[in-house]
Amino acid sequence: MVFAVGLSLAGLAVAMVASGGFSGSVHATFGMTTIVLGCLQVISALFRGTHGGKYYNNADPEDPATWHGDHFDYTLRRRLFESYHKTSGYLTGIFAVGAVASGLMQYPMPVLAVLAALTPLFFVVLWIIFEFQGRHYDGYKAVYGPDPEFPRTKASRDLY
Repeated sequence: MVFAVGLSLAGLAVAMVASGGFSGSVHATFGMTTIVLGCLQVISALFRGTHGGKYYNNADPEDPATWHGDHFDYTLRRRLFESYHKTSGYLTGIFAVGAVASGLMQYPMPVLAVLAALTPLFFVVLWIIFEFQGRHYDGYKAVYGPDPEFPRTKASRDLY
C-alpha cells in the first residue's frame, strides 16, 4: 500500500510539473481525491491496533488467555478501523476509476474509456454474485479460523 501511494505521489509530481500546477479539471480533481484518500489509508494503518491470536508474538498456542489483541478480540478500536478502512478503500477505488476514465477521455481512445468504465461494473456484479453464494471473503475467519467461540464469530452470529 505504501509503495502504491508512493507511486501515486510520484505521478502527482510529474503531472504538476507537466501541467504547471493543479488544473482544476475533472481528471485532476478525481486524481487528487484518489491520492488524498490513499494517503489517509496509509495513515489509518496507525490506528488499526494489535493483531493478537494463537501465533502472535508472545502468545501460547495452547492458552487462549494469551491470544488477546484488537483484531482477535474484535475491539471497538478494530471495528472503527475496519469500518473506515473498507469504506474509504471502496471510495478510493471509485475515484481512481473516475480519474482513469476522465484521463482517457482527453485522448481519442473511446474503447479504452468504455473499458475503464465497464471494468468496475463487472467487479460489482461479481461481488454481488459471490456474496449471494456465500463466497465472500471474511478476513477474520481467514486469519483465525471459523471457531464459533472466537469473538468476531460470536459477534457476527448475533447479526443473523
